[in-house]
Amino acid sequence: LYVQVLRRLTSGLVDILLKPQDAQCAILRGLARELLACAVLRPIMILQALGLDHLIHFPKLNALVNVHF
Repeated sequence: LYVQVLRRLTSGLVDILLKPQDAQCAILRGLARELLACAVLRPIMILQALGLDHLIHFPKLNALVNVHF
């Protein structure tokens, strides 16, 4: 469940963050997805799971994480 949610979140965010012509490159798209998941979203989800969500100052992202967990 955790991995599936992270994949769906990162795929959607990569679509938003990359330029359309860059999103066509499978290597760049995969690299961007993995970096986003490992360096940004995973630490935020770990803080959320540990109950340290008061350290996260992104209310919209915090609400999105709460929907899936």
